[in-house]
Amino acid sequence: MGDKTPSQGDKGSQQERGEAGTLLAGRYEIIREIGRGGMGVVYLCKDIVTSERVALKRLRAPDETKAQSREEESWWFQQEARAVASLDHPAIVRARDFGTLSDGSPYLVMDALPGRSVHEWMHTTTMPWSVIWVLADQTMAGLAHAHARGVIHGDLKPSNVMLDLASAGRGPRAFILDLGLAWLRESRHDPRLDGAPEPELAVHSGAGTVGWVAPEQIRKAATHVGPPTDLYALGCILYRVLTGKEVFEGNAQEVLRAHKRTPVAPPTLPEGVPAGVADFVVRLLAKKPWHRFELGADARRAWAQHRPKHAPTMEETIARMPAPPPAAPSSEGMPERGRAVAAARALAPGLLSLRPSPMVAREREREQLMAVVDEVTSGGPRPSSHRFVALIGAAGVGKSRLAEWLCETLQEQGRTWVLRARYGRVATPLDGLTGAISKFFNLHGADRALVEQTLMNRWEVDKDDDEALTWVAATAEWLRPTPPGENAPAGPTGKRYVLDNPEQRFAVIRRVMERIGYDRPILIWFDDLHLSSPNTFEVLMRLRRECRVPLLIVTTARSEALETDLDAALRMESLRADWNGRVIELSPLGEEETHVLLRATLPLHSDAIQSATRQSRGNPLFALQLLHAWAGGGYLTMEAGRYRVPREALQGRAITTAELWDERLRAVPTGLRLAAYAAAAIGDDVRGVVLKALAQSLGMDPREALVALTRAQIVIASGNDQFRWAHALLQEHLLARLHERSDHPAIFRLAANALALHPAVGSRRVMKLRVTNLLRAGDDDVAAQLMFRFIEGAWARGRDTAATLRDLATLEGRVSGTTAAEYAYWRAEALRHTGRLEQAREQAETALRAFESTGQRLRQAHTLRLVGHLLSDMGQPANGRILVERALGLFDELRDARGRAQAMVVLGEIDYLLGEHARATQILTEGQNGCRDAGDELGRAQSLILLAMIQTSIGGYARAVDLLVEARGAFDEIGYRLGIAQCDVVLGHADHRARKFQMAWARAETARAAFRELVNPRGEAAAERLLAMICVDTDRYDEARGQAEVAARIFDKLQDPWGDLETRLLQAQVALATGAANAAQMVARADEISLDEAEPRQHRHLARAWLFQTERRWPDAAKELDKARAVFAEKGRSGDHTPQLLH
Repeated sequence: MGDKTPSQGDKGSQQERGEAGTLLAGRYEIIREIGRGGMGVVYLCKDIVTSERVALKRLRAPDETKAQSREEESWWFQQEARAVASLDHPAIVRARDFGTLSDGSPYLVMDALPGRSVHEWMHTTTMPWSVIWVLADQTMAGLAHAHARGVIHGDLKPSNVMLDLASAGRGPRAFILDLGLAWLRESRHDPRLDGAPEPELAVHSGAGTVGWVAPEQIRKAATHVGPPTDLYALGCILYRVLTGKEVFEGNAQEVLRAHKRTPVAPPTLPEGVPAGVADFVVRLLAKKPWHRFELGADARRAWAQHRPKHAPTMEETIARMPAPPPAAPSSEGMPERGRAVAAARALAPGLLSLRPSPMVAREREREQLMAVVDEVTSGGPRPSSHRFVALIGAAGVGKSRLAEWLCETLQEQGRTWVLRARYGRVATPLDGLTGAISKFFNLHGADRALVEQTLMNRWEVDKDDDEALTWVAATAEWLRPTPPGENAPAGPTGKRYVLDNPEQRFAVIRRVMERIGYDRPILIWFDDLHLSSPNTFEVLMRLRRECRVPLLIVTTARSEALETDLDAALRMESLRADWNGRVIELSPLGEEETHVLLRATLPLHSDAIQSATRQSRGNPLFALQLLHAWAGGGYLTMEAGRYRVPREALQGRAITTAELWDERLRAVPTGLRLAAYAAAAIGDDVRGVVLKALAQSLGMDPREALVALTRAQIVIASGNDQFRWAHALLQEHLLARLHERSDHPAIFRLAANALALHPAVGSRRVMKLRVTNLLRAGDDDVAAQLMFRFIEGAWARGRDTAATLRDLATLEGRVSGTTAAEYAYWRAEALRHTGRLEQAREQAETALRAFESTGQRLRQAHTLRLVGHLLSDMGQPANGRILVERALGLFDELRDARGRAQAMVVLGEIDYLLGEHARATQILTEGQNGCRDAGDELGRAQSLILLAMIQTSIGGYARAVDLLVEARGAFDEIGYRLGIAQCDVVLGHADHRARKFQMAWARAETARAAFRELVNPRGEAAAERLLAMICVDTDRYDEARGQAEVAARIFDKLQDPWGDLETRLLQAQVALATGAANAAQMVARADEISLDEAEPRQHRHLARAWLFQTERRWPDAAKELDKARAVFAEKGRSGDHTPQLLH
């Protein structure tokens, strides 16, 4: 790295001595040493190219006896270089060059700053209030800039802030320096430019200095380190300069303990300092990060209220600085371009791979985006203030760079919260909103328990707040899903939660959004949205309608992708229309704009600028790729302060990203190169055990293959037996190359087999990857069977119907014969739970015919049970019972205990509906015991609910409650929140029968809220019906009418005949109770639906008896009462509303 030209050769012996006059990196002449530490030394140097003074920081020369510590020091040194190079702010020291000297020691060149450190100032003088105010204002401005770009300083202290009080009448200047312990939360590196690996983001466990370190750093609570961490350190600095003493004093352990636990008393302020400053400082020093200001911009706004009369703000100070010379004649009216080009005149090629591309040009597009931002941020916290913008353009035209600029600008200004959701051709667990939320809460690498604990802390959830704890557990389940077949762990919340349908997932997403956006709008950038699934588009449409905080959605999509993928184009346009959004099309840059981009990147000779402009044709990515290729090839030579490129290199073309990847692949020995292609098939979460097994199956030495791939930086070690791709684009490239090979089916098959060793082999993600590989290999039936066994395991603990249907869609058109029959069976199971009963029945009957014709008796038994259940759901329980009995007989013949238990539960449910309660009790008791023995907690709990409902029908309320408590515990054990809500509504029915109307009402409302949160319309309708019944029985007829109408609309939408009849009967009862003229008509309307179930039949007879009584038709009324009494086989049993109607 650095300047690779003969004129810049180093004299090693002179470098090691560091004598005055020594030339480092062929450019920096040592003036004197200005600092030395355990890792290296800092020199004041003269840049002989610009004649400016600079600071050069270098690590000590390599020592082979300390190779491990040297490697770590070099890593952190590059981390510092990356942090400084990513920032461009007047209050932060500027990086100029980065490279490696001939003795192997890395170096970093930065501006030499004027003034003295705050540490020196506070020990030699008392700062005036106006200077203190400017110091804090500029430091917060610099921190806000760094935080918006993912850089947390982590070691802010008086010696790391320079203060210049002699800045030629422009006011004091503060500068933040020494980012050697910075925490990088966001990478701004674009590997398309140079093929370099995506940097690993990490935190320094030893970050911070005693006396200036935040409590979360002392506790090593990495997930809580963020912008408030640096603001705490600033609070310590302010406390010291205002009072003359540190916040806490004593030995190191005492000070650390006090910073961690002891509240800070308000500082005693000097004369002339506003009283409110004390509260400001105390807030900065709050123990919990979320009790401080969350962003630097928030702190700056509060600090501005205490501004002295003549103290200049950061912006005013910069405005007084002399304007830089224009970049070109046409840029006279664009000072931003002039500043960018002027700043680049001191830069060297060593920073190219660390520094993000400069944001110049696109002024019109930026104005359009900011106008939309103004609409959102001025609209207040109302859903009507939602906005949508799509940035469309060719690959490399600058869509993502423009979106990134918007994210950085708004976070730096504190106008919105920012979420970055990204998609790639190869799906990863952190795609989309899942990754965006994980990054927002700093959960990278956090396990499930740490996710729960972090959210409990951030949201300040009380351990007795059952509802809030449940939502934390639900969010953790969304971010870190439990593999199918396993029970969700009970983490710090003590709660389990199963997200088994998209409605629940959406409820979690919406709630998290509303948590985040409680105090300002949220900007969500969806990068390459066209690569996302249809489900993402559905979520975004629902967020527009249902999210109660303002959202600004910015999407980027490649125009060429939308032209070739009609489905993606239609989804994008539907989404834009739904949001009434805007489209901003990015065209190629103009010639002058490309010139400025290149000049702002590096001081180039005009020949190089003209050549890159001509070849790139206005595509900024291509122009910068050329520049990186010249630098990487050693073609840049310095002449009169500008870099010249030889004529033969100018005639070349820009190296493509694919060529960069292929060049890296050539670093892998030929005999091991196939391992790189094959590795692309094992996904983004690369585990050593999987990669070694794959290499061995290819006939390679596993260890040699792994070493070769890591040395070539195909994959990079990231944890215990964990590896990551140098970049997702590299994996995409290798996968495309693998498809081109004639032997790719065999390799995909081997990859699927190797993935069986993955630690997360039970997860949906790994299953789908294995299935995809098997389909690529042409092993369709094997892939299908793998998926079916996964679904079977997943359904043992929940009913994620949407995920099941999405999984099955992968097999569409790829299965035949008996495999197609099993495909139809699982589709029928999922469709039944979504309420699409006719489709489910069609699929189930198709499967049944196939299983019967092929003699697959076990599958036949399961399908008979399913068809019988469907018939019962569709109002034909008697016919359904016949089929379930057949299924039970087959399970008995096959001695399948689990299947038998499942059939018994369905049979008991049908008998309950038919009014055969004694028989139902016997069957359900046997069924729940069978489920318990088979480990089917879901089936056992469902049996207990039905047994409780039977108990309530005879007034056995105490026994019913015991059964429901037991069922609730079983559901809670597996995290099945829907089951818990079902228990609550049945408890409400028990209270209603016992005429405890107030308690029944409370339970029904609780259950209704839960069903709504879970977005379960059937449960919600059941709760509404119960509320209507209570209103009828307490003479609140207007309310009863309203509740019944709500329930009726839901049941009608679900096409549920039982619910439709029961709500019609309720509406008829309200009409009878109020003496409505249409009462007879309402009763007749209920007679239009005929069902076998006992409860609605009894309720119908009672409604008729009531009608005949009002008409004084006493014999007819008596007959209807006799019919009502005869509905149930056992006397003394009654429907859930019968006692109240008789009363």
